[in-house]
Amino acid sequence: MRTTSFLESKAFERFEKFFVIASIVAFAGAILPTNTAEGQGSADANQFAVVVQLVVFPLLSLLVLLHWRRVMNAIRSVPWVIALCTLAVLSSAWSYDPVFTLRRAIVLAAFTLFGIYIGANFEWEEQIQMFGWALLYMVVVSLLIIAFLPDYGISHDLHSGAWKGVFSHKNTLGRVIGFGLALLIFARPKIGPWFVRLGFLLATATLLLFSFSSTALVAVAGCIAAYPFVWVLRARAKRTVPLWVVLIVPALIIAVLVGINYGAIASVFGKDPTLSGRTQLWTAVVDAIKLHPWFGYGYSVFWGKPGAETLVTAKASAFGTMPNHAHNGYLDLALDLGIVGVLIFAYGLIKMIRLAVIAAQDETNYASAWPLMFVVYFVLFNVTESNLLILRAFLWLPFISIYVTLMRELVTAPSYAPEKALPPEFATAQ
Repeated sequence: MRTTSFLESKAFERFEKFFVIASIVAFAGAILPTNTAEGQGSADANQFAVVVQLVVFPLLSLLVLLHWRRVMNAIRSVPWVIALCTLAVLSSAWSYDPVFTLRRAIVLAAFTLFGIYIGANFEWEEQIQMFGWALLYMVVVSLLIIAFLPDYGISHDLHSGAWKGVFSHKNTLGRVIGFGLALLIFARPKIGPWFVRLGFLLATATLLLFSFSSTALVAVAGCIAAYPFVWVLRARAKRTVPLWVVLIVPALIIAVLVGINYGAIASVFGKDPTLSGRTQLWTAVVDAIKLHPWFGYGYSVFWGKPGAETLVTAKASAFGTMPNHAHNGYLDLALDLGIVGVLIFAYGLIKMIRLAVIAAQDETNYASAWPLMFVVYFVLFNVTESNLLILRAFLWLPFISIYVTLMRELVTAPSYAPEKALPPEFATAQ
């Protein structure tokens, strides 16, 4: 009885939230700054990541056991996630390095479990607050390092002058801070009075701008451009024409304009029409996928491992340097788990979009649009960068926690918002 009382206490609740916030910061790679140049320091970073895992995952296991009913209910609600992680584990059977693949697949499963744990045990406001506090730490520390330790906080390699703050690379800063800026705009975590939140927003936007991370900038801009569609969704009960008619016309116009002005748009973001060699890299990667189309090469084994059928010469000559990912999350997923893995993920993504659309119709809660805006950021970011299912992919964590929360509140417990719940034919299909 005393143990149960402690688990329900405020002290234990605060400990859990601190654990989640600290773990978010650690998995984002924002614990220790580095002054290493491009391509260096990866061994030290991997060693530190292993230390983080040895601390976080045992504590996570204990917390999962304490909340096992909630976590098991959440796991049952996300069969496609379990299928994807299972496929990653099974891929060790056809990987050229089975032990390496199995080890990384287990880390993927544990990292995914962390996202499930967050979604199963914390309400929307709590999750937004925890990600907000983690972001505040990363923003403040990054600004301090840039100001007082510029050798660490500003790039001095081929991205010379770009801000990277506490992170190891300017694109890592862009990925996390871009996510954070979208969080501040569309979820509005309640951290301090209004002037503190305004300063927080401006500081985050400044970090993103001076990171010169084009992918994150475009992804945030895409969220802002997509937000007016939320107003259309909220007016769907009053519409006199199908919703897709309202959305398809501006979407087609935008697509045509982007296609016609592709070169000019790329130059605005400091890119050539090949997106810094990405298009040639993608061509080589597609050729590699064709060799193992259905189940891929095995989870996390394709890049940089001697002996793999990696088309090394083609990739290196196309990109200029030897990359460690495809600069496209969907192509990396196809390399790892093949068309089967891509189809499993596509099924989950479509379900998440449908859930996020339903949640966004709630006009009583400003943050109700956050899941849909996050999906927009996630999808756009993974077009020219890779942060989908790679090892410890930061964006995978909120993706899973948001999906689990949507399932919990709109499907398994529709009493949360019965007027917004899924139609019976979709709910019964779960």
